[in-house]
Amino acid sequence: MGQTVFIPRELDANEPRVAASPDTVKRLAGLGFAVIIESGAGTASRIPDEEFTKTGAVIGKAGDVAKADVVLKVRRPYRS
Repeated sequence: MGQTVFIPRELDANEPRVAASPDTVKRLAGLGFAVIIESGAGTASRIPDEEFTKTGAVIGKAGDVAKADVVLKVRRPYRS
């Protein structure tokens, strides 16, 4: 596989969006990207994990960011 894209859940409680829709995941996977979505990333957008897996994503955990070549977020990352 090509590069890995990681999509974390947003940490801001006021942010209901997720950085990619299932359609976006399908397109990325079709281009050869491995896509990892953090478990629950789509919950606030009413997109269950299963919708992402149907289109080619793997459900992961926050620590999977270390496997990523690219991280997609709605809001900028917090400093740790």
